[in-house]
Amino acid sequence: MEGHGAHAGLRVAGPQETGAPRPVFPRSAPGQPEKPRGADFPPDGAAGKNRQAVDGRVAQRAASPEHLGDVQPGDRFAPPRGAQTGAQARPGFPAYRQPGNEGRRRAGGPDGGQGRGDGPDRGDEMTFSRVNFEVTTRCNLNCAHCLRDQSGPAHDLPVELIDRILGEARGAYGVSLSALTGGEPLMHPDFDGIVETLVRRDFSFSFVTNGTILPKKIPLLREPEVKKRLLNVAVSLDGPDAAAHDRIRGAGNYKKTMAGILGLKVAGIPFVIKYTLGAHNLDRLEAAVLAASPLEAQRMEISHMHPTPDNLAAGLVASPEDWRRAEATVYRLGRELKMPVTMTSGIYSPQSFFSCASLTMVDLYVDSRGRLCLCCQLPGIRGPLPGGKEREVAASLVDAPLWDAHQKLLSVVQGFQRDRVNRIARGRLDPTDRFQCIACARYFGKLDWLDQHPESPWSLRRQK
Repeated sequence: MEGHGAHAGLRVAGPQETGAPRPVFPRSAPGQPEKPRGADFPPDGAAGKNRQAVDGRVAQRAASPEHLGDVQPGDRFAPPRGAQTGAQARPGFPAYRQPGNEGRRRAGGPDGGQGRGDGPDRGDEMTFSRVNFEVTTRCNLNCAHCLRDQSGPAHDLPVELIDRILGEARGAYGVSLSALTGGEPLMHPDFDGIVETLVRRDFSFSFVTNGTILPKKIPLLREPEVKKRLLNVAVSLDGPDAAAHDRIRGAGNYKKTMAGILGLKVAGIPFVIKYTLGAHNLDRLEAAVLAASPLEAQRMEISHMHPTPDNLAAGLVASPEDWRRAEATVYRLGRELKMPVTMTSGIYSPQSFFSCASLTMVDLYVDSRGRLCLCCQLPGIRGPLPGGKEREVAASLVDAPLWDAHQKLLSVVQGFQRDRVNRIARGRLDPTDRFQCIACARYFGKLDWLDQHPESPWSLRRQK
């Protein structure tokens, strides 16, 4: 599956939770006590003028190459390198959704680029702003770590349905941002038609790919009307070299993926590197990030490998302790490197009650069967018994408008959060429930199979 972990957004534990030095945002001068976030701003009555001045300084530094990526005390809206601002910005987009900024707020802190706690509270961070599509379950690879159950027939989302949903999202909600996942999205029989529909509807978009067949689509992606709406292409690269990548993705695929990345670079199309972290490549994480840095990606996104019966049996699933250590490494690298390095799905939360882009419905997700679902990680996952109830599915959009399905999704979200509050009140949270995606998967019955594996540290029946 390409695209899992495309979204996760909450304030997460920083390295202070793991014993590593605590990152400071905003940074204090050497030898000075740390300032709390926002300490440079006066009380609300005088805040306006000062904030304008701060934003002006930020804009000046952002335009100056020697200050690219620099973050100073009080800089709440510092745009990342390559971000579009001012006249270049797309109207109606929150700052972090602007072309070049998508999915990133600030690199290097415990929030990664996906966290929702590194700036002031803003209404646009709780607003439905993107509709995501699993356009197909087809894939040209058979990756050892894949979430998706490929035992059934392939499903392709009809272009006509995508068109209708885009029209409803724009017309009723004012949304003009989309993302495509899979499967391998490029395997959709009419991928070109999907792109043409996005262009006609004037949606900015991104998509995730394993990169192996990407060169065939470069001519389409470099067409002017497509290119100006294409925020980025996220390419999966699971190691610093062919040995690490091909162990998971199959022999010869590292070269094909790198050829796809080269094609994007030559065409001037922005791209993101996605790295899935497992027990097999934990020790290669830093090497992989350093190897990716010269590729000049917009950013590198690190995702935890979600447990399935197959990848657990293959010894690919890292322990909760390893997940925490890896997150601390990512936060450190994000502070040290110019290339933004972020954690995405599955991150640890020190708070017992959390939300993400799916639970806040900032993103709405439509699977390849045209169903509005809570998120991309839950439907069609390996592990649950066939025929089981899919409680993460709100409604089919094949015969219902988006707003009707959206109302039903509210009940899905409410059920999850009510259950979590009840377990908090009774002291029934397991330590592994601090990981966002694990908590959701467990509630929706996607990890019941772990009861048969008490040897796994992810099992509720493990020895404690």
